[in-house]
Amino acid sequence: MQILPDIGHTTLDVPDAGIQWNPASAPIWRYIKEPWPFSVPPTSHAVTDLDALRGSPVTEACRWEEDYWELFAGAGPDVPNEEKRVVGLGMLLAVDPSLAPILDLKVGDGIWREDGLPWQTWVRREGAEKPPA
Repeated sequence: MQILPDIGHTTLDVPDAGIQWNPASAPIWRYIKEPWPFSVPPTSHAVTDLDALRGSPVTEACRWEEDYWELFAGAGPDVPNEEKRVVGLGMLLAVDPSLAPILDLKVGDGIWREDGLPWQTWVRREGAEKPPA
């Protein structure tokens, strides 16, 4: 028996225990069994929003520490705190390979995109600091 959230609260990380796991059916969990292929620590994590966890494309990305990113489906400052979640970075990379450019960001740098267009580099302002989460 598996207890699942209702449709309005389901996110990409909710496994279907009724089927045998494999990377094609549940890629978000692939790095539990498969080797970590990325150049960042496997403990890397990201603050993201419920829209991204429900499948909306990430449109803003910023790297704040060696192993910490913020990835939002929309404008990060507009995301209410109650809709933010901390997840393993590998989960998001496994579901959306188009996020690969975030791995090349230097600490303090960010990128953005809209409507399936290529990633654009944020212009860093002098003295810019990490915003409060």
